[in-house]
Amino acid sequence: MSSSNDDIQAFAREFQQAAGEGGFNPLSLFTGEPRFHSLFLAPFSPSMQDARESFLKDGSGPLSGLVQQFSQSGLSPVEAAERARQMLSAAQGMCVVVLQDDQGLSTIPQLFFGHLESAYQESVRQLCGESLAADPALEKALKQLAQAAQAGAQGYQLYAAVDSHGNARDYWSELGAALLAGLDEGIFLGAGNRLADLAHWVQLALCGLSDSGKRLEGDELVTVIRCQVLAGNIPAAIISSNLLLEGFEPEDEELLHLLEQISQHAIRLGRPEAAIDFLERQSSAINAILGGCYEWELLRFKALAAAGSDEGRMLAQAEALMRADRKSFRHDLNREPLWQVTSADPGACLSVHQAAEVLDRSINFVAKRLEAGTIPFAQTGEERRIPEAALKAWKAIQDTYRLID
Repeated sequence: MSSSNDDIQAFAREFQQAAGEGGFNPLSLFTGEPRFHSLFLAPFSPSMQDARESFLKDGSGPLSGLVQQFSQSGLSPVEAAERARQMLSAAQGMCVVVLQDDQGLSTIPQLFFGHLESAYQESVRQLCGESLAADPALEKALKQLAQAAQAGAQGYQLYAAVDSHGNARDYWSELGAALLAGLDEGIFLGAGNRLADLAHWVQLALCGLSDSGKRLEGDELVTVIRCQVLAGNIPAAIISSNLLLEGFEPEDEELLHLLEQISQHAIRLGRPEAAIDFLERQSSAINAILGGCYEWELLRFKALAAAGSDEGRMLAQAEALMRADRKSFRHDLNREPLWQVTSADPGACLSVHQAAEVLDRSINFVAKRLEAGTIPFAQTGEERRIPEAALKAWKAIQDTYRLID
């Protein structure tokens, strides 16, 4: 890299300031007293990679605030834009500092420029804040990381931690477990990209261990799957779930929790078809563990509804749901947002007037339920549309089971 040590320090500082102001926010909002846990080198997270590419392409995106930051140091707008471009072009990945406090884990990701010389180590420490910069544990870990890199360590081996970890497998497994424990306890609500990025790096490291011939155990696969879901990588989570079902026999509650997470995130991301395909292909293995479980049948129903499935498929799944628990079935099928079609292609859509004709109901009946989300709808921005196939399936179920007077 051609930049001087002064450039490196300035680049890192300006990046961190701008990142805190833009849509891409790697900084943590701490509660309690944070203490250093560990640090590692990693490739760009998906969110950072997207932000970086957007800026390098045309100066847009969440990192555009870099230009203003450099302008404040006296550079002209053209010079500031070029300076920011040089910084992001020079960056080769991330140096991620992991902190732990009474709320769980937090991270401070920083740009990594390809070496761990003393000037860069100092910039990492300073960007962690005054109290952490003075922490000897952070200073020691940075030196250990530099030594590991000089010794030829690569990929998931490039980490250093306060506690003694016998190997990389233990480190990444424990890091993932700590992340997920915070989620299960409801600590991290609304944490956004920060935790998604950490989950991405954890699953990447554990999958790297598996690729190197170190077969993952069942509990490690569960960690990988949950991290892949948290990172929004549903296809990878499905592949890992296939490995789990084919090689292990997870506990029923654990399996149901994983399936719910995969299905819910696939629906939220507009990919319910991926969840449906996975659940159908693995139905025999899943039924062997969860057969007759109402919650299992309900998540299948939700995925089919989110895909705007036709009348035949929806009626068949409604029957399975009703057999599992008649009382819950009648209660759940009119709950919002069960009927939201999130598929990228909801099919032909109807106006409120047309939907009223299909249902043989008043326009007011349709309008009220559309607003409440208790009939099928697809949403684009503030606009709600009524998918025709989904509405007809909804009507067939309502009529068959007399769910509405």
